[in-house]
Amino acid sequence: MGERSALTQDKNSKSVRKTIIYVAQNILDDRDGATTHVRNIVSSLSKKVERVILVTRSTSTRRCVRICGCEVIEVATPFEHVPYISIFLWQFIAASKIHAFLRPTTVLYQRHIGGLFLPILLGRLAGCITVLEVNSDLVDEYRKFGNRFLVWPIALLERVVVRLATKILFVSWGIRDACVKRYNLSSERAFVVINGYDPAVFFDAGKKRDDNLLIWVGAMYPWQGLDVALHMCRILKDRNVPCKFVVIGDGPVMCDMVTLSHELRLEDSVSFLGWLSETEVNKYLNRATVALAPFAPGKGEIMALKLFAYAATGTPIVVSDCPGLPQVLAREGGAVLVHRASPREYADAVQLLLEDPRRRTAMGQRLKDWAAAQTWDHRAEEILRIIESGRDRTMGVTSLDARDS
Repeated sequence: MGERSALTQDKNSKSVRKTIIYVAQNILDDRDGATTHVRNIVSSLSKKVERVILVTRSTSTRRCVRICGCEVIEVATPFEHVPYISIFLWQFIAASKIHAFLRPTTVLYQRHIGGLFLPILLGRLAGCITVLEVNSDLVDEYRKFGNRFLVWPIALLERVVVRLATKILFVSWGIRDACVKRYNLSSERAFVVINGYDPAVFFDAGKKRDDNLLIWVGAMYPWQGLDVALHMCRILKDRNVPCKFVVIGDGPVMCDMVTLSHELRLEDSVSFLGWLSETEVNKYLNRATVALAPFAPGKGEIMALKLFAYAATGTPIVVSDCPGLPQVLAREGGAVLVHRASPREYADAVQLLLEDPRRRTAMGQRLKDWAAAQTWDHRAEEILRIIESGRDRTMGVTSLDARDS
């Protein structure tokens, strides 16, 4: 068996020839989607290869969460109070830590973030298989939401990094298409591997759900559209539709959302629970009647982790009509699409679901059937197959192969 084919073994056996070094500059402290993604991918890869080394960042106040099955190298952030300089310098220290592990049989796997280029460069020079994981269109996001002065240097460094990668894994088709077009990439190196979920954490417990309980889960950023959901609740209340709304999560606009809830006189209908563990989130999802995902206009393609959790627990979804996973879930029959900025359309869709328990049950079952093949272990298997052969460019996109076209 060749070196690359040694990567993929039977599920219960491990390769004795491969090491994966996963470089993630994010501070993995269990409070955001990046932590969830990295923790689960690394943990699943650790079940399938002999050695996984996670290289991550820490500060004086934030440390990496424990991740089973892998070795963790925490690299302290230099000049941590100067954000852009500290992140840029961090990679030089990280590179010195991983240099001794680089071999031609090593996979250097780098999670893409603006300014990070040195680890993948070292991997390429050492003859490693180099994999770049791209979870967002950084150039587009900096242009829309960040510092416009950083767009040009970010694009320049991104162009260098994508050229250094043997394989590039994109979390969605839209991001893949944008980067392929921008950098004139060969489709032979560009793959889509969508997000997933952990079935040990998110599952249908088979218990009776609460009557008329709505739920929203996520990080509170403006593009998450929580304000739309609150206005929807006001409309339902004016229609005398009995319902309770549980909001789980925190973030920059949490205070604004609490204030808006008071202004709309929803104190007796809406509960803000703050950040909860995934185990607690699963309990609430198993109680919920309908799950909400009212993404705001301008966010673009959506591949949100919470949609996988909603689906895994069989909770019917009302979601914004936007590209990406919402379209997939609607085609599967587990989600209702509504106009992104319309609280009234959300209220109409939710009210119809609250009044139709048979439809909710059917939607929940379709979601669970779809979610069965969307676990992180499935994603790890897809990643290893791509690294091994690269001949099948459809790996990891089985749930999106009938996208919006």
